[in-house]
Amino acid sequence: MNSTNKNIKNYVIHTYLMFILFIGLIGLVMYVFNIEALVTVLQTASAWTPTFILLLMFKKIYPQDSQLQFIRRQFTEKIKPTILLAAIGLPLAIFLGALIFAVLLYKKPFYELIITSPLPLFYMLPFHLSSGPLGEELGWRAFLLPEIQKKLSLLKSGFIVGLIWGFWHLPLWLVSGYGWPELVIYIISFLVSIVCCSIIITILYSKCKNLLIAIIVHVLNNYLLGLFTFDLIQSLTIFAAFYLVVTCILIIITKKTLRKGTAI
Repeated sequence: MNSTNKNIKNYVIHTYLMFILFIGLIGLVMYVFNIEALVTVLQTASAWTPTFILLLMFKKIYPQDSQLQFIRRQFTEKIKPTILLAAIGLPLAIFLGALIFAVLLYKKPFYELIITSPLPLFYMLPFHLSSGPLGEELGWRAFLLPEIQKKLSLLKSGFIVGLIWGFWHLPLWLVSGYGWPELVIYIISFLVSIVCCSIIITILYSKCKNLLIAIIVHVLNNYLLGLFTFDLIQSLTIFAAFYLVVTCILIIITKKTLRKGTAI
C-alpha cells in the first residue's frame, strides 16, 4: 500500500472512530448528567472530528509543512465572482425547487412549510456554520479530496468523498429513532443529498481553490434544509430529488472538466 492510500485509509478510520466516541460520550452525558449546555458543546465538537484527526496526523502526512501555513493556503486564492454566485445560487435553486414542489404537494402557502420567524432565521446560521462546515471542510476538501484526486477524476473523487462524508454520519442514523422502512428512506435520501452536495462542492472548488467555496455550499445545504418545518423524511426526500436534478445538470455543463484526471 503506497503512502497516499495509507494516509487516506488511516484518516478515514480514525475520523470515524473519533466521531463514534463523541456520540457515545454525548449519550453518556445526556443519560448521567443531562446538562444541555455541555451536550451542545460536545455536539459541536463532534462535527470537528475531520479537522481534529487531520491536525493530529498532520506531521506524518506533511512532514515539511506547518499546520498554520497549510490552513492559510486554503483561503489565499481569490474567489471568482461567478463561482461565488454558483456556490450561493445552486443551493438556493435546490431549496426553492423543493419548496415550490412542497407547496404544490401539500396545497399550503410557503410560510406554513418553512421557518419564517426572524430570530430563528438569525441564530440558525451561526449554529449550522460552527456545527458542520467550519469543522469538516478542512478535512474533507483540503486534505481528503486532493489525496483521492491524485488517482481519480473529479467526478469519481467527489462521489467517493461524498460517500465517506455520508457514512461518517452512520452513528446519527442509528440513534435517529426511525424504524423500518422510514430509516431506509431517510438513509437513502441523506446519502443522495450529501453525495450530490459533495460533487457540487468538488466541481466549484476545482475552479476556485479557496475553501470558503466549500464552506458556503456546505452551510447553505444545512441551513436551507433546516428551514423546512414539515416531516423530516418527506422534506429530505424532496430535497434529495432536486439535489439530484441540479447536480446532473451541473455535471452535463462541466463534462469537459470532469473528464480530466485532476481538478488542477
